[in-house]
Amino acid sequence: MKNTRTSLSAVAIATLITLCGVSHAQQVQTVKALEPGSQAVGIPIRQEPAWSDEEAKAVGQLLKGSWKTTQAVAASGTEQASDIVIGIAPVYVAGMTNTMYVEMARADGLNRPYRHLIWRLTKVKGTWHLQSHEFRRPKGQLASVTGLWAEPSVFPVLNGDDLVATMDIPLASSGGKLSGSTPVGYATSIGGAVEMTSQIEISEGKINVADRGFSADGKQVWGPAEGKFYSFAKADIGVTAKKWDNGLVMISYPGALTGEPAKDGELVTVNYAGYLENGTVFDSSYERNQPFQYAKGSKLIEGWNIAMADAQVGMKRRVVIPSALAYGERGSRGKVPPLATLIFDLDVLKVEAAPAPVQAPAAPEIKGGPGSPTITPVEPPPEIKKKMEEDMRRRMEEKAKKEAEKAAAPGNPK
Repeated sequence: MKNTRTSLSAVAIATLITLCGVSHAQQVQTVKALEPGSQAVGIPIRQEPAWSDEEAKAVGQLLKGSWKTTQAVAASGTEQASDIVIGIAPVYVAGMTNTMYVEMARADGLNRPYRHLIWRLTKVKGTWHLQSHEFRRPKGQLASVTGLWAEPSVFPVLNGDDLVATMDIPLASSGGKLSGSTPVGYATSIGGAVEMTSQIEISEGKINVADRGFSADGKQVWGPAEGKFYSFAKADIGVTAKKWDNGLVMISYPGALTGEPAKDGELVTVNYAGYLENGTVFDSSYERNQPFQYAKGSKLIEGWNIAMADAQVGMKRRVVIPSALAYGERGSRGKVPPLATLIFDLDVLKVEAAPAPVQAPAAPEIKGGPGSPTITPVEPPPEIKKKMEEDMRRRMEEKAKKEAEKAAAPGNPK
């Protein structure tokens, strides 16, 4: 091809379309609703991702799934080096095409991503560009969407007003690989840098990225050396997604589970944060600094009870609950509007047996026959008895004093 920047090559298109069948790295299960009557009630209608053409769709299908660095990345500060994981899923954004949700996290903190954003493929003057769009929220964070790369069918509906374009990379194709870099530096304040650049290479089963930060005098202060990349390969990272026909979704993160799953009546202690789809926190045990404890089998919202039926110490989950399995048409406490989908992050801290019921004190012994019962008096402790006697003596003295004062008053008959 004489002009590799005007379009993907025919070879690249064929390769990418062939790769559309690449399976998700995560395990996704669809299971039947536990309550047959609740199926399809109160489940928000979602639209499939919108593609401008087969080229863009092929790239989206190539990128979707989970990716992990081929070697640990040294982090800033005192954190130890860790594998970095990227989760990607095509999602629908109203008024836009070729959009993908992208989430980045340390492998030892998959449920706490350090960055997430929207990638968009768009063609400008015949050349494909990869654009990044941050969420129009404080610090660019929309907590309600984290983890949903694993089950994008419940990704909230966003539009262009919810996003802020931050970076643009023109792409070229060669030998089935897409590559590009930012044509200019972009302003940043990360890690002491004032400007940053970005490079990316995308090919079958591999993504290379290189973000670099530069100080005011042009010296590189973070990121890989020139010509080096952080390499990611497709990987099963142990995140699983389970979806019921009634719209309930449960995303589970890998971790060390201990003990046995909770049994009916046992006490389950969890930390949790609850979000509306727009990212509003409507309830959080973290904000109260007090974990929530409940007895398994007690009356909680139905979606919680279904998703946490196997609660076990060490379990970390994200649960998306449609309104029919939450507060329905009535909402709750002024914080949850009617027909609201709820998103919970759950961390099981403890499972234990409920304490034995406290025995009530025995009733006083009743003696005697019918019609003339007598109650055996109970002698109070010595210190209580002494106090009672002192109070009685004081009251008698005060009464005698008042009577004497009254008798001595002027005009009182003698």
